[in-house]
Parts: sequence; structure tokens; C-alpha cells
Amino acid sequence: MDEVDYVIVGAGSAGCVMANRLSANGHHQVLLLEAGGGDARMWIKIPVGYAMTFSDPTLNWGYMTEADTGLSGRQSYWPRGACHRGIKFNQRHGLCPRSAPRFR
Repeated sequence: MDEVDYVIVGAGSAGCVMANRLSANGHHQVLLLEAGGGDARMWIKIPVGYAMTFSDPTLNWGYMTEADTGLSGRQSYWPRGACHRGIKFNQRHGLCPRSAPRFR
């Protein structure tokens, strides 16, 4: 690929959707850049794996919030996914059960 029409930085949910929509008609070349790794690890695929990925620096950027006066000056851990799909790989374990029929 010598030339691209669009460069998207970040393969989180929004970046992946943008890349898909921009390249869907076959007329545009899209380069999708992601600083994190892939999402092919076993712990990402199973719900109990969230606990294993929560503090893994290869899968989570490990951000901390600013000190909060409402928390007596303490900081909070702010997990952000460092892989394809970004934070969504974390959220799907805690908030998005796979049993879709119960939402019909």
C-alpha cells in the first residue's frame, strides 16, 4: 500500500467502525493504526478473563485519574483497553452478557 486516503489512529470501537465504513465501498484505502496489541489472547475471549486483563500492562494502559478532593485526595484506577476494540474488550465482560435472547 503506497498511498492511503484516510489514516485512523486508534482501533477501538469508533476507529474500527470508521475504518469499516470508509473502506466498505472499495474506493478508499484506509490505514488503521493501533498502539496496543491484538485481542487474540485467551483471557480476552472468556468472561472470567476480565480479572486477568484488568492490570495487565500489555492489555490495559493503566491510567490513573487526577487526585479528587471528594475522595480525600486519592486517585482512582481508570482502565483503558490497549488492544483492538480498545476499552470494549473490558466492558463486554462486565456489562454485555452474551445471552442476547434475554434482551428480546
